[in-house]
Amino acid sequence: TAWTQAVLYGEDQLCQRVAWALSQIFVVSRKGIPTPSHHWTTYYDNLVRGAFGNFRDLLKDVTYSAQMGMMLSHVNNSRARPAKRLFPDENYARELMQLFSLGLFELNVDGTSKLDENGSTIPSYTPEDIAELSRVMTGLSFDGEEAQFGGHRWQVDSHLPMIPFNWHHDKGEKVIVGGTVIPAGQDAPHDIEQALDSIFEHPNTGPFIARQLIQHLVTSNPEPEYVERVAEAFANDEQGTRGNMKHVIRTILTDPEAQEPANPDTFGKLKDPIIRLVSLDRMFPLKLAYPDEQSWPEGLHSYNFGSFDGAVQQIPLNAPSVFNFYSPFYSPKGDLSDNEIVTPAFQLFNMQTVIATSNFLFHSVQFNRSHSTDWHLEYHIDDEEQEILSFVPDYEDYLELADSPEDLVNRLDLVMCAGRMTANSRQLLDQRIGQIDHPEEEDERRYRRVGFAVWYITNLPEFSVEN
Repeated sequence: TAWTQAVLYGEDQLCQRVAWALSQIFVVSRKGIPTPSHHWTTYYDNLVRGAFGNFRDLLKDVTYSAQMGMMLSHVNNSRARPAKRLFPDENYARELMQLFSLGLFELNVDGTSKLDENGSTIPSYTPEDIAELSRVMTGLSFDGEEAQFGGHRWQVDSHLPMIPFNWHHDKGEKVIVGGTVIPAGQDAPHDIEQALDSIFEHPNTGPFIARQLIQHLVTSNPEPEYVERVAEAFANDEQGTRGNMKHVIRTILTDPEAQEPANPDTFGKLKDPIIRLVSLDRMFPLKLAYPDEQSWPEGLHSYNFGSFDGAVQQIPLNAPSVFNFYSPFYSPKGDLSDNEIVTPAFQLFNMQTVIATSNFLFHSVQFNRSHSTDWHLEYHIDDEEQEILSFVPDYEDYLELADSPEDLVNRLDLVMCAGRMTANSRQLLDQRIGQIDHPEEEDERRYRRVGFAVWYITNLPEFSVEN
């Protein structure tokens, strides 16, 4: 409910879209980690703040997050005890470099891989770098009134950032990626600050993060020059500050490549399934199906996300692994991979999910007013009753156009496809809408026509692809 309220009705829509992108880079998942929902919204708040904050602060918030500590097992990560054959967990140290900052290979400022004298890519870190960084990430555990190292999430408040227990921290000298020496004798906070500073300043971090943000916000296959300009914006916001996310996002959205792409045929991206769903409700806000019989519970609004997750396997903070719902480098075999074109979101796009998503959206937007849609919820209206509230999309602004299929399609083309619907799609839809009739109820015919037209368009590339 908190997430849908923010993304549907919040006045910070760009911030919310960037936070959604960050949630697919700094991935935590509720799968297998059963903690209260408000603990996960606390993590998402870190991403909302980081969307227009500084990337260095975001790295710190993520590192100390109890949700990330559970996800990548650096909560209760203790210093080595060789005699007992116990050594620090390396999960977070590895993914901090691999997924959250540097990537696997050394990069040029334009995001292309550096090559050695043999023409091979150069690893950006080594197993030794992982082991050394894992020693830095020791001594953190849950906070709370009963906080103690080794505590469990059900004993404390895991929505709070983790805190250091320095007796369990490795105080020896460490040499981390890039040759940065962390001196012996420091406590956990000082070691972590120095390590994050080094990673933040690493030359890979700017281009690695720049490319992924461009992929989530603008196009899956950005030109190297585009990545370079954004990486340079990451390095310096023209005021001498590194990692200013406001400046980075402004550069991404106003770059010449975003406005006039050099290669229109490979420009753009497939919308995430959740973005397709949410955008529909922004276009056609839900309303009570029976306003004379029901009252809207103030401040409450949500989707039936369970059935949507079953259809497309994508709801917030519920990726199958730390590698997100899809890879930024995914390219299906065939013409696309042969031409080195990546299509990340298409990793969720297969015969099963195409049909399941279409069916879900059909039951959501093409409805008979005497029945509820899949968008319904059970709300406790008072302490004694539980009432099911039925919601339907608000088509009132379109009903008057339903008697003229051409006019209806023109309006929906503008609202849903930015006027990009092909002549063939337009002709087929005009014909099909004209065949929809209801001999007894004129209003019902109009509702059915609008609902069918909306559903039909949700299946078109012109709606599903942003370019």
